[in-house]
Amino acid sequence: MIGVPEKDDWENARKMMRFLCRFYDFTLKISGSKYTTCNLFLQEVHSQYHLINKWETEVEKDLDLSIMASKMKMKYEKYWGDVGKMNKLLYISTVMDPRYKLGFVDFALKRVYPEGGNGARMAGDVKTATFDLFAHYEQLWKSKQSKNASTSLAPIVEECDVDELDVLAEYKKHREQIVGAVNKF
Repeated sequence: MIGVPEKDDWENARKMMRFLCRFYDFTLKISGSKYTTCNLFLQEVHSQYHLINKWETEVEKDLDLSIMASKMKMKYEKYWGDVGKMNKLLYISTVMDPRYKLGFVDFALKRVYPEGGNGARMAGDVKTATFDLFAHYEQLWKSKQSKNASTSLAPIVEECDVDELDVLAEYKKHREQIVGAVNKF
């Protein structure tokens, strides 16, 4: 019918706005060009997955919302459904973010991709890739440090008082004790 929107039309518009607003915010966060977005990737994709699933299962509450969510889930599956096709560096960037680290990557992947152990397998692959990447950079750093250390630090170390150098060792020992005490609980 053509004419002034009725009460049901306004209710449907509110539903659509609620539904689309979340995806609009998601798009803005992930596709930002003035700041780094890769560390937001997993958290946002994980949130979208659970939001779509929640809305899809609310058939009794709202059939229209459930139908829209089903269609969105098909799109989600097209782009994010196959964990094997995803770039592991996106996950590694989440590991590098001190707010999330490896535990969040493991948690999120297992929740989003539970079938057939795909999430657990990808989490293991991400962990291995992260450790391999770290080992690679560690080797690069050690080789550069050993070249520089013998030439530039030797005179400084000879002039230093031995007692002053032990402070760092004491701090490391203290930190290990704290971590050990926390892990007991």
